[in-house]
Amino acid sequence: MTPREVLAKHGSSFYLASQFLRRNDARDISMLYAACRLIDDLADEQEGQTEALTALHQGLASGDASCVPIDGFAEMAARRALPLAPLATLAASAAAESQHAEPIKTLEALLDYCYAVAGTVGELMCPLLGADLQRGRDAAIALGIAMQLTNISRDVLEDAKQGRRYLPADWVEDLSPEQIANSAPAQRLVVSAAIQRIVDLAEQYY
Repeated sequence: MTPREVLAKHGSSFYLASQFLRRNDARDISMLYAACRLIDDLADEQEGQTEALTALHQGLASGDASCVPIDGFAEMAARRALPLAPLATLAASAAAESQHAEPIKTLEALLDYCYAVAGTVGELMCPLLGADLQRGRDAAIALGIAMQLTNISRDVLEDAKQGRRYLPADWVEDLSPEQIANSAPAQRLVVSAAIQRIVDLAEQYY
């Protein structure tokens, strides 16, 4: 499957937006999306993929774009001066989560997570959209964080059923994912209040 086909299949809104970009930019963004999707898929498979994610992280952290097994990615990264550190951060976060997803404990930990899985993507998009990395980086990261917070607010129950909790512990009286998935009425009020705080926080980043 080509990067463009991966984008069309798994990122429908992203694919639609790419129709408004210059052809070469859309092609390179499709390649970046395929790389991010590869990392996500390796993390989702969970069993036997930690070594692959670790190898990706180490290669990217050392500046070696050729460790990404997508035809043309290394050439694109060099041509577009793509910063590889954010992609390395994404791979490291995916590797850690595939091993064991610890419930989020603090707001700081939540924002670190949102940067690792989504703010990094905003950062990576800057050179591909022709934005100056120094001037555009903060806004791009903030948008990524806001979008991830929105996803978290939407998927609280689904995540809880999968044993994951991204709501900070002190926002939900340290309820476990299992307790959130099977919450009593009083606990639902606590979780609902936490979700509203996530939505409000997302608005600040938007």
